Amino acid sequence: MKLDTKAKAERSASKSKQSNNRRVCDISYLLVIAVFFLGLFVSVVCFPRSHVSERENRTLADFPKFSISSLLDGSFTGGINVFFSDTVPNRDKLTTKAAAVKDKNGFRVGGVKLHNAKPMQTAKPKAEKADEPETSEGVTEIQEVESNINLEDNATLGNNGILVAGTRGLMLFGGNPDVGRSYAEVVNEYKRVLGDDVNVYCVPIPTSIEFYCPPSYKEQTGSELESINAILGALDGVKGVDVYTTLSKHSNEDIYFRTDHHWAPLGAYYAAESFAKVAKVTFPKLSAYEKVVKKDFVGTLYNFSNDIVLQNNPEDFVYYKPKNVEYTTNYYPIYSMEIPTPGDFFFEYEDGSPLLYGTFMGGDNHITHVHTDVNNGRRLLIFKDSYGNAFSSFMIASFEDLYVVDMRYFQLNAPNFIRDFQITDVAFVNNVFHTDTPSTVEYYRNFLTQ
Repeated sequence: MKLDTKAKAERSASKSKQSNNRRVCDISYLLVIAVFFLGLFVSVVCFPRSHVSERENRTLADFPKFSISSLLDGSFTGGINVFFSDTVPNRDKLTTKAAAVKDKNGFRVGGVKLHNAKPMQTAKPKAEKADEPETSEGVTEIQEVESNINLEDNATLGNNGILVAGTRGLMLFGGNPDVGRSYAEVVNEYKRVLGDDVNVYCVPIPTSIEFYCPPSYKEQTGSELESINAILGALDGVKGVDVYTTLSKHSNEDIYFRTDHHWAPLGAYYAAESFAKVAKVTFPKLSAYEKVVKKDFVGTLYNFSNDIVLQNNPEDFVYYKPKNVEYTTNYYPIYSMEIPTPGDFFFEYEDGSPLLYGTFMGGDNHITHVHTDVNNGRRLLIFKDSYGNAFSSFMIASFEDLYVVDMRYFQLNAPNFIRDFQITDVAFVNNVFHTDTPSTVEYYRNFLTQ
């Protein structure tokens, strides 16, 4: 009996000890969690907050301004939430580390993990062409050109429509040829309004997916050539410019960026050369330009895809400044041509800056006027998206005056602008993502009457 009592006492003591140990463990665990969250709270609230994200190429959210109305409608508290989540200290470092962790769980296609693929090898530019203008008439249809490069057949596809093939990012195209025909029709309307005294050109530009899409993903992206042919075939009195064929022939060169959604200046050069033939203006050889190389460029496709492979494989940003022409550049607000601001056409950025595509005119939200010593009486107005920025740089040596307008910001009446500045040539320079977007058609239509 005494033995049973003793055994029960020992078991009770053991249970009590286990309970105490468990309680200590629970308290320790809670303390660790509390210290972690306290440290996280202190770092988020007290450490210097980020104001600009170079990785995302944007200014981060500001702390909202207080007002009774914003407090009552909830926008003030909502703005505070956005501010704290958007301006986390060391935001760029944290998001880069998160992308690296995500990469460790890399998506595999056909048993191949592409995040360690080697960069694509590209050939040197082909021999330069003559300096004298080589003329051609506008085109209405383009034939597909067989690719002369080896394409990556495996890739990773994110749910944001960004395909990463090796170390190249690609944006899947989902355009509609019917919208492209509407785009052509509004360009035709400009020709009807402007009459025979003004040459009107249409320059639809393919993007990199058209030339570098892995064969196994061809069915998941639309045909840019089909959309371009729909546009060119619908033109009436407008000179269509075939840059597709030219770019196809140079697709083994660095005509598009791997890490950015824009074409590279070299691609813009070849396209501008095709335009110059149709416009019948002189066009310099590439050797007539000063070649400028910026290192370690990582562009927008890294931000769009959050794929660490693009971050780990930066590329050169190479652009070209005209050497044998004198010119001055003035910038105007998008709503007036009365207050010029002198400036440089080419803006300087450091190696590795994600803003390097802003080299051309510093961006889009102004009207640019370049006056040159070409003295041929030709004055070109370019309506463009951001692809037109690099393109415009190669028009400086071909026209006496160059006006550059971004379709997303222009606030003046287009026919009046063209008459006031005695424009002789108007070029619509848009990539197919914009030509096949209804808002682009509306922009250009509104310019006729606004």
